[in-house]
Order: sequence, then structure tokens, then C-alpha cells
Amino acid sequence: MKRAIIMTGTLALILAFCSPAQSQNDSARMKMRQELNNLMKEKLVEKVGLSASTADQFMLKLEENGGKIRDLMKEKREIMDDIDLDPGAADVETKLDRSLDIDIKIAELKKEFKTELRQFMSAQEIAKTMKFRMKFDRELRQEIRKKRGLNDDFRKPRGKMDRDGEFGPGGPPDNDMPPPPPPDEF
Repeated sequence: MKRAIIMTGTLALILAFCSPAQSQNDSARMKMRQELNNLMKEKLVEKVGLSASTADQFMLKLEENGGKIRDLMKEKREIMDDIDLDPGAADVETKLDRSLDIDIKIAELKKEFKTELRQFMSAQEIAKTMKFRMKFDRELRQEIRKKRGLNDDFRKPRGKMDRDGEFGPGGPPDNDMPPPPPPDEF
């Protein structure tokens, strides 16, 4: 009995200490997100040439749409994790169908987002904004990787493979391999 009380007390203390740490972590994350949103809004005005009110409207729509997409992506990750854990499960077909439905829903949300933007932005502004966001997100990811000490960019510049190089598509010959047998003649 004494042992159960001690275990319960220990568990309660652990939960008490973890809970504030989690809420502090969440508040720090929210603060960082707000700072990033402010920076993006500032850059939209500066680089893309949007008015401050248009940038505000864009950020509001982006946050609404982004929240919905993040929720769907989280659900899809959970489904894919379930499939990875037990690919032979009886309900794997249902999970795969749900995953595809989520992909379709995300595409619909993206289309709806563009339609909502058309109410207060021109097509050219939307195009400039989307290009800006891709560049902004890429640079943000690179900065995060640098801060974490992961300087190796796993996405090297893409280019065409030189299929007509010195050794052709198979690459250089392997010197450890014996020469191929002579062809059979009939």
C-alpha cells in the first residue's frame, strides 16, 4: 500500500513538473510563430509590394488555411505510421483510402485558399506571393538546419545526369571484376 502511494505521488510530481515545461515550450513556439508571421508580413510589403492591409488579409487567410492543412498532415502521418507498424492489418485498405482522401482534401484546401485570395489580390500578386513564400520557407529551413548544426544541405542542386560521360551510364569499370566471357557463337 505504501509503495502504491509513493508511486502515485512520484507520478503526480513528474506530471506537475512536465506540464509547466510543456506549456512554456508551447508559449515559446507560439511566440516564435508570431515573430515569423510578423517578419513574413514585413517582407511581403517590402519585397512583393503588397499593401499593409493586403498583407494582413493574406496572413489571416494563410493562418486559417495552414492550420487546416497542418491538422490533415498530422492525421496522414498518424495513418502512415499505423500502416508502417502493421502493414498486414485487416484495415490497411481503409487506411490507404483515408490517406488518399486526405491528399485530395489538402488539394481542395489549396485551391480554396487561392480562390479566397482572388477576392482581394490580383493573379500577379498571388503568383509573386507564392514564389516569395517558397523562397522564404526554403531560407527558413536552411537557417534552422544551420542553427541545429546540420550544415549539409541534403537537397543538392538538381541537374541532369551526364549519361554520355567518359564511362557511359554504368560509370567507371570495376577493376575487381573479371572480364566478361566471350559471346557464344553458333
